[in-house]
Amino acid sequence: MHQTYINEGGEFVSYSTYERIFNSLGRSFRKPSTDTFQKCDAWQQKLQHAPDQESKERIQEEWNIHLDRAQDAYTYKKNCKVQAETDESLRVLIFDLEQVLDTPML
Repeated sequence: MHQTYINEGGEFVSYSTYERIFNSLGRSFRKPSTDTFQKCDAWQQKLQHAPDQESKERIQEEWNIHLDRAQDAYTYKKNCKVQAETDESLRVLIFDLEQVLDTPML
């Protein structure tokens, strides 16, 4: 952020001065602990705004099923990786499709 500030014509100040002022405004520098997923965020919103207890329980159950399936996928990926590391005849390809952008065929 400091470099962006300078690149955009802000008055030059040292990084430590910039950080001190930034922090005095109640801000801080840190990496996010984890990325959140759109489905999980949507379920959390549904859960917070559920009209009654029955709806909350149904939404919570759906969310738990989703989390279980996600955990199963991570476990499967981990097991495949371990197996590929020990079995030279096996190759495992893993793709993170979260950031994939479709491009037209040129």
